[in-house]
Amino acid sequence: MPGIVKEEDLRERAPKKRATKSSAPAELNENQKKIFEAMKSQPELQKVLTCIFRDYPSVVIKTFQFGGAHATKAQRMQLPELNKVKLKMETYIEETIAVFSGVELD
Repeated sequence: MPGIVKEEDLRERAPKKRATKSSAPAELNENQKKIFEAMKSQPELQKVLTCIFRDYPSVVIKTFQFGGAHATKAQRMQLPELNKVKLKMETYIEETIAVFSGVELD
């Protein structure tokens, strides 16, 4: 019958469940595993990390201010630039942590 909806159709149309922090554990690369092991043994390094990551989001947001729904096309085109800045900052933070912890990265 044309008006009957099948259960399979409903499953296909159902919104996909997004992965959340609790549902998908983060996979660490080799460098991150080395840093994590060093962090466990050095509480002073944990304090440095707390300071870095407390400021990290505000630095990224201040670098690129978007106008929300009123953003212009030029501002929206800066999104890839924001991702580049984020990646550079994450790399810098990872290297800084490695220096503080005495871990040699690959």
